[in-house]
Amino acid sequence: MTYAGGGEDVRPFSWTGFYGGLHGGYSTNSIDWANPGTPDQDLDGGIWGVQVGYQYQLTNRSGLVLGIETDASFGKMRTMVRDGNYITESGEVDALGTLRLRVGLAAGSFMPYVTAGLLWARLEQGQICPAPAAAPFGFCNTHGPYDVGKTQINTGWVIGGGFEHAISERWSIKAEGLYGDLGSTKYKLGPDGNGDLLPSGELSHDMTLLRFGINARF
Repeated sequence: MTYAGGGEDVRPFSWTGFYGGLHGGYSTNSIDWANPGTPDQDLDGGIWGVQVGYQYQLTNRSGLVLGIETDASFGKMRTMVRDGNYITESGEVDALGTLRLRVGLAAGSFMPYVTAGLLWARLEQGQICPAPAAAPFGFCNTHGPYDVGKTQINTGWVIGGGFEHAISERWSIKAEGLYGDLGSTKYKLGPDGNGDLLPSGELSHDMTLLRFGINARF
């Protein structure tokens, strides 16, 4: 893409500069507990958010574009599962974000890119034991009813790629896919119905993101 002045193309398109915009998409999350007695969870749902960044095109001829981008996404990805002991386990992710480096190869107004960096996500875990009358045997009967939960912000890494296309000198659209791993985290949910602390549990959390967005360049 070039821009004309005085009847001639005088300024080739450049990706250099600051930008910001909006995105939307879909996220899938996998929660795996180290304790084989705790069922795993799958949390899926739509997300929306904002991003800002800066990028620099080394030369117009090479097309190599280096950049840095940060973003935040919001949604309500929630699930509830039952184990074999009357207990209900719940999980919810309602916010996540990244700080990533981007390396693109521009061909005029079209630029595919790869990206990698840091990932964070806010994950809530909960556990409910019903009243002993509803659970005549097992853990809930001997430990009493309770409803406990814990919310933590977990961190990890993310990698992926996508492409961006400038539809004008100022505006561009993009699509990207990301995979992130938040590693292993311990959760201490709280006391049971008898006031005794529940043992801490360890879980691993990974996610995939598919996002579409629009950016304004300035």
